[in-house]
Amino acid sequence: MNLRIVQILYLVFLTCHPLFSAEIDQLTDRDKYQDIAPDFTDTLNTYTNTLLERAVINFNENYDTAEMSFLEIRKMAAFEIFKMTAGKESDRYSERIPDRIGLLYALGKSGHGPIQTWIQSDENSPWWTKLGDNIYSDLLPDSLNKNYIVKVAGEFVGPDKIDHFFDQGYSYWLKSHFGESDRAAIEFGVESENGWYGLKAGGVFSFADLKANWEGYQFFINLFDDRKGILTMNEEGRIIISRPFDWADHVDWQFDELKNPSVMNEITYTKICRYIEKHYDRYRETYDYLKENGILDCGDKRDSCYITDDLVFSKDREFDLEKIMSGT
Repeated sequence: MNLRIVQILYLVFLTCHPLFSAEIDQLTDRDKYQDIAPDFTDTLNTYTNTLLERAVINFNENYDTAEMSFLEIRKMAAFEIFKMTAGKESDRYSERIPDRIGLLYALGKSGHGPIQTWIQSDENSPWWTKLGDNIYSDLLPDSLNKNYIVKVAGEFVGPDKIDHFFDQGYSYWLKSHFGESDRAAIEFGVESENGWYGLKAGGVFSFADLKANWEGYQFFINLFDDRKGILTMNEEGRIIISRPFDWADHVDWQFDELKNPSVMNEITYTKICRYIEKHYDRYRETYDYLKENGILDCGDKRDSCYITDDLVFSKDREFDLEKIMSGT
């Protein structure tokens, strides 16, 4: 089997693998859309709340809370939300009571969940910032994917971050033994980004992914919290939504991979640098705009709560636009 055939088979494997998704470029043409992109928050909130309402209906139709402990109620309510927002399509409207709520089930479906798929459907095209040529264009298999960006809570995010929130956030919750060990959840996330969710798949370790995972984890931990949660129990023992979900409560600048820069392997970093050098004038204009408006990376200010203490990367591998533009 020659090298070309091996490369083709590897490409097919990655693009079909459930963990595969394209990297999102929030740098290219940022100066062109920063101030004019429409805000998608209200539309996304409406759709998300519709799914959450369906999850609550499914729970109330399938479970008798009088025979369940509060932990069991939390587990199954979280599972119904995961199914509806990030689960397999065949499970979303299943009437059966699921017999699996563990990590293996969650990992059996990873990437491109219902909300991410919906965001990228044509009905939402008015809210897209869609880039064809971008810093990942010279990388395979990423060059086969379209670069969609939406503005949520004033920040520019990839649809994959919305999927990470519910999908990986749920996996964090399970891995932490339902919120008992933040450390276990964080370590799982870092290991995932070092593996087939990140460096081993696309050559990118994304801190923005970890932030989205962490926020989703907090959502599941606090489902029934009086102050932070969205669910409560009524006098009849049924779950009800106590307040609508709002993405503005969760999304901040750390969801943006320009402001919260990723770390890359040598091959990926080198190809991106060459691409920017090849289109230097285009990126110089963007760089000058970003620097003038204080939108360059804020990696040194990122929260430490979603990163392990021993996580150390060489600064040479972190995406640093200023360094790239100066040629140092």
